[in-house]
Amino acid sequence: MAQILEGSPVPVAVTTGNHDIFATVQPLFNQSFGPGNYGFDVCDARVVMLDTGNGDLATSVEAWLPRLLDPPRDRGDRARHLLLGTHMAPYWGYTTDGWRREDQAQLLMAELVDHGAELVVAGHIHWRGVFDQAPVPEVIVGTGGASQRGVDPDYGYLRAVFGPRGPVDVCFRSLPAPGSPGPPPSRAPEVCGPR
Repeated sequence: MAQILEGSPVPVAVTTGNHDIFATVQPLFNQSFGPGNYGFDVCDARVVMLDTGNGDLATSVEAWLPRLLDPPRDRGDRARHLLLGTHMAPYWGYTTDGWRREDQAQLLMAELVDHGAELVVAGHIHWRGVFDQAPVPEVIVGTGGASQRGVDPDYGYLRAVFGPRGPVDVCFRSLPAPGSPGPPPSRAPEVCGPR
């Protein structure tokens, strides 16, 4: 995976999934990509990636959430947009599909609301969906290369366009599988959530 991502024409941010945690006793993910919990600023957005691959947040990360979501800035201003990327979806209807502690998922959502987060992007669940009725809109993007509800693996990326007040368009765009000579399969619908 590291070799594929090294060839990306755009910056890529990653965090751990459950197979990265449970499939091996060696911390291969961390050796290749570094820590799974981090945040960074890009343009006028703050992006926070959380390691929820084992179904919870480390106690140290739970205590660090407010600072991670809204770090001090040199200019004293806040990023206009706040986005969260995580493996296990904290959306209340789907937290039982992975989260070991419902209270942590709810704490995370409360912190996101308190900090004005505009979008949560999650994986783990092998299907796609847009939940814009949640306190913070959430997109489940499926898992690149995993079967999507019995359909052959699908690859792609999430495209999110932001206006002054948050996401105005969120779509999953299909791509050919790595090493595939052809276009993405037409059977894979784009999942869009115009707002």
